[in-house]
Amino acid sequence: MKMRPGKRNCLLLAFVAVFCFQELARAASVLWSFTTPDPILASPAIAKDGTVYFGSYDRKIYALTPAGSVKWAINLPPPIYIYFATYTGVYGTPAIGADGTIYVPSENGKLLALNPANGAVLWDYATMMVEGLYSSPAVAPDGTIYFGSFDESLYAINPNGTRKWLTRFDSTIFASPVVGGDGTVYCGCDDGKLYALNPANGSRKWTFDTGPSAITASPAIGTNGTLYIGVGSVNNPKFYSVNTNGTTNWIFTTGSRVRSSAALGPDGTIYFGCDDGNLYALNPNGSQKWAFPAGGAVGSSPAIAADGTIYFGCDDGKLYAVDGNGNQIWTLQTTNYVFASPAIGPDGTVCFASADGVLYALRGCRPAIVSDWPMFRYGIERTGRAEAALTNHPPVLASIADQAIVEGATLTITNAAEDPDVPTQQLRFSLGIGAPADASINPTNGILQWTPPNGFGSNATVFSVVVTDNGSPPLSDARCLSVVVIPSIPFVRIQAIDFLSDRVTIRWGAVSNRMYRVQYKTNIDDPMWNDAAGDITASGDTATKTDATITGVPQRFYRVELLP
Repeated sequence: MKMRPGKRNCLLLAFVAVFCFQELARAASVLWSFTTPDPILASPAIAKDGTVYFGSYDRKIYALTPAGSVKWAINLPPPIYIYFATYTGVYGTPAIGADGTIYVPSENGKLLALNPANGAVLWDYATMMVEGLYSSPAVAPDGTIYFGSFDESLYAINPNGTRKWLTRFDSTIFASPVVGGDGTVYCGCDDGKLYALNPANGSRKWTFDTGPSAITASPAIGTNGTLYIGVGSVNNPKFYSVNTNGTTNWIFTTGSRVRSSAALGPDGTIYFGCDDGNLYALNPNGSQKWAFPAGGAVGSSPAIAADGTIYFGCDDGKLYAVDGNGNQIWTLQTTNYVFASPAIGPDGTVCFASADGVLYALRGCRPAIVSDWPMFRYGIERTGRAEAALTNHPPVLASIADQAIVEGATLTITNAAEDPDVPTQQLRFSLGIGAPADASINPTNGILQWTPPNGFGSNATVFSVVVTDNGSPPLSDARCLSVVVIPSIPFVRIQAIDFLSDRVTIRWGAVSNRMYRVQYKTNIDDPMWNDAAGDITASGDTATKTDATITGVPQRFYRVELLP
């Protein structure tokens, strides 16, 4: 079999069909979704075991299994003080401690520590004035939890729920603190100032003044501790790079306020959203690399996958996937605005929430990129702290070719992976979320096997293979493969498909003087086949048929039948 270059990158199935796998790869695919009765603005956090934690405006905290079923759900205590006219439930993003404890900011002015097994409250800490908490907590390496409050204070809480210290700011605190590599605590304030605090006692190291407008975004921390943060000013919108001593590194002017926290690529590129409707990519020196125009204000913080794909939400109700050059890959439309920031799991699954009250899990093919700050609150556990330079490096899983198989036959793929660390670490293979229930993979040698049952039908199944090392922390790589299952019906083997000037020519092995029929369909799940321009009688041991009706068709499946 062979392929000739053409206008579309399609794959010849081993037996009867042509399918454009590129179309599959460039479309959003929902693995599962979970609906709550009220909007979700808090971003999801994902634990090491794959449990997804998030809060909703229905005043509940949910724990979902990796497959999207409810593990537990708890009601938070009713509010004592309501800052807004109506009750708004959970706004801040949960953070997960090293022992799995979930730290949740509650509208009733309390920080809650929850048992990951059942959601039971291990302890709670009430702020001084019992006002709302919209700040997401940060968890330091020693277990100290930091969070800001509308009572104008930033709190440091010990892992047992006792107060370590508090420091008063000059205004209310909406933004979420972060912890630098040296332990310094950074937090923006509604007075327009970014504060750097001593982790030992909360004393101020320095203050960086951005003007009178509130800072609602939390900083991202890059190489050598450099901070990146935008401000909420509509009239004088700025995005700052701030040195560790509180001096200005550079300033970039945007078209409107910045609510989005930044994500950083491994090459130092800074990505952030803006209410002017753009996702910006800046070079490390602060110059604009590109700007992607979305369909509305972008308050959602981006997340970067290992293949360079950037995921972010928008007020137009869409989740966007954009490549590293600022080109749109796909969008997924929800029914309300998307403020929550996506999380990329080890198998590439992208979790995000919408104000339509739905948490979505989408097919992704690569895990989060390894960088100084790859997504909101640094990682999927949302600890909000900069990690020390990694001594562990992620394994590299070899790409996996797309496959086609007849139902009832067994597909066997031997996967290969390498670990760049010396000495080489132990690698274990697994299948990502959404794999067929009857598919299996040997965790040691990576051999994948799947036997689609008879009656499976004409379906394209996409699933992912994951490899994880045993380093500290464990790191993963993942790849997707598409498997087209072909019904076990009599067929003629296609030898080649050639594309030329929007025409497709099909050649197959034939019996001279026998009549053949070429058929097609544009949807693999459609039970009906269409005839492609009449039957043909073979004049030798091969036969060909040209179909010239494929202009503008994104995909087409072919089969050849031997007529009686």
